[in-house]
Amino acid sequence: MLKRHPTKNKLVINKNMNIFGDNLKLPSHWEVNTDALDVRTKILTYPHELTLSFARFLGYMVADGTLCKCGLKYGKNHKNVVDDFNAVVNKIFKYPIKEPKNVLPNGKLGGMYLSEINSKYIKSFCDKIEGIQTNNKFVPQCILTAPKKYQIEFLRSVFEDGSVCIKNNKFDHISFTAKEKNLCEQIRFMLLNIGIITTMIKRTKNNYSSYTLFLYGENCNIFINEIGFISDIKNDKCKKFYNINHGNSDSYSIPHIQNVVKEIILDNKLNVKNIDIELNRSFRKGIITYNKLKVFLDYCNNNKINDYRLNYLNDIYSNTNIQKIKKIEETVNQTYCIEMPETHKFLQNGFRAWNCQGSGFNSTIVGLDGSSYILNNAELLYTAITRAKKYCVLVGKNSAIRSAISKKEVKTKQTFLKEMLEATNT
Repeated sequence: MLKRHPTKNKLVINKNMNIFGDNLKLPSHWEVNTDALDVRTKILTYPHELTLSFARFLGYMVADGTLCKCGLKYGKNHKNVVDDFNAVVNKIFKYPIKEPKNVLPNGKLGGMYLSEINSKYIKSFCDKIEGIQTNNKFVPQCILTAPKKYQIEFLRSVFEDGSVCIKNNKFDHISFTAKEKNLCEQIRFMLLNIGIITTMIKRTKNNYSSYTLFLYGENCNIFINEIGFISDIKNDKCKKFYNINHGNSDSYSIPHIQNVVKEIILDNKLNVKNIDIELNRSFRKGIITYNKLKVFLDYCNNNKINDYRLNYLNDIYSNTNIQKIKKIEETVNQTYCIEMPETHKFLQNGFRAWNCQGSGFNSTIVGLDGSSYILNNAELLYTAITRAKKYCVLVGKNSAIRSAISKKEVKTKQTFLKEMLEATNT
């Protein structure tokens, strides 16, 4: 029988990145051309900048809105949500508030309230908004580049098309379903950015495919507190059935942190048996989950253990999540690199890392070979070595090191690196 490796086929992903834009300006091509409208069309107002009300409107339209010939429609089972949609439309466009229609009040599908916005002016404006068109729903760019509170408002109205699921008279999960895979993936990463982990599955029935996002455990708690619902019924369900102390799935071990925990225990002369019996058992098996890591971090905090490696473990616990890799596909796509100069962090092709500009460490190891000969220069070697405050180990091929010493890209900068290394060598 094959023994399953505790870290095999797992991926550590980042959450809580909290990277948001600052754009509030709406595209200029959304401007309504009144000359192209019928002379009988009533002229209303339209937004030139993103507001909280307009962000909520876009969420409504992306999730469940429909553009029709003479305007737009929005329908839900919850009357207070449709009332809110009408109020938002009134605030943005100054369109008169109307009482929503009660459709199918005694039907098998239950009651449904429908808002009909009969305005070719609003229709003309909405026709130009990418992402809310029928059969082509996705998150508009103006939301993706907006500050956090506008994204929160968008997500709140989007999830009015979602569900709060109760099983056996207990809160179970929150879900959102759409037929567009791209829309679900965009919402998934928006949630991940604020620390909410989701699971996405595909369902196919009668040649119709849909995608569903599921939120479980502590992720529901973050969603309820950070985003929440507009629907009175969904909010009442959360208040009645949700228990903040519900169980949390913790089946996946965190790769490669056992050695870090072991070093802290040895260097600080801790007795793992005194910390927690289950932690000791997990430690011996080489499986440390998030719950077990939390026990260890709480113990160190309560006993005032001062160790710089605890910062790394706290970051792993707070800002990462383990996901199982189902399959790996080879694709050709554009890559990206997001730099954050103030924190010296960057994201390269989805992986986060830090540069050392202006920073220093007690000890450093510098690797240098001939594979990147274009980058091998005195500036690179100088920067690498001077990151060390006390001790630096230089590992590399002699030819690569000699090439780096002799090559200076910045002609006017005097580092005296060559002379220092020659003096050390003699």
